[in-house]
Amino acid sequence: MTFWTDLLRNEIFVSAATGVRRETGIQAMVLNEMIAFFKKMGGKVSIEEKLKEFVGHTPLQVLAGALLGILIAYCVHMIFPIK
Repeated sequence: MTFWTDLLRNEIFVSAATGVRRETGIQAMVLNEMIAFFKKMGGKVSIEEKLKEFVGHTPLQVLAGALLGILIAYCVHMIFPIK
């Protein structure tokens, strides 16, 4: 039962983290467009740099990390079996 509980908890954390980071990137893109629009209108904008639009990992990177974690856990289990 512990394995399935941990797997479910991991899925919740991963989906929440990727969702929040994706939304952060979308908001950064919108704000960067607004800043560019205000600059074109001649308005003064206090932000010196563009906001970071790519925050965190892509879904492919998350999948690769999950598979790597499973592989490492399996290898450790094979090297140090539970008696």
